[in-house]
Amino acid sequence: MGRRIRTGPKSVYLAQLWNTHRAALAYDWIRAYGQIYRPVRFAEWLEGQRPRTDWGLAWALTREILKDHTSHSWMALQNAVYAPDGAEQAVWTLSGQRKRPWFDHEHDPLRPPTPTHNLTCRQREDRERLKAYFHINDDL
Repeated sequence: MGRRIRTGPKSVYLAQLWNTHRAALAYDWIRAYGQIYRPVRFAEWLEGQRPRTDWGLAWALTREILKDHTSHSWMALQNAVYAPDGAEQAVWTLSGQRKRPWFDHEHDPLRPPTPTHNLTCRQREDRERLKAYFHINDDL
């Protein structure tokens, strides 16, 4: 009987990264290992296709990436807006401020802008007519 190496329950982080933060995981894998982690889908597995990198090895390699707290994968799991480099983290740590801008979701530079309503002249007139009809006043 051969020994079996178990990956442990934390290996579910690999699935979490693959499902929700695929770009961060791909970036870190390319930077660290020169390739992208891509698991075999169920239909491919049924056809007999096997992964290039098995689950245990993929988790071990991803665990090494997650040891670097400036990696994009680590920041994605921490729900950060972006991944700062070590120098930026050091400056904020030395400044003594507790609020870190990479966790500020209100001022997310990558968030798509909120849609603005561009009403045509005709639509504005209709809106004003309805306000007058129903006695709606903007002062409230």
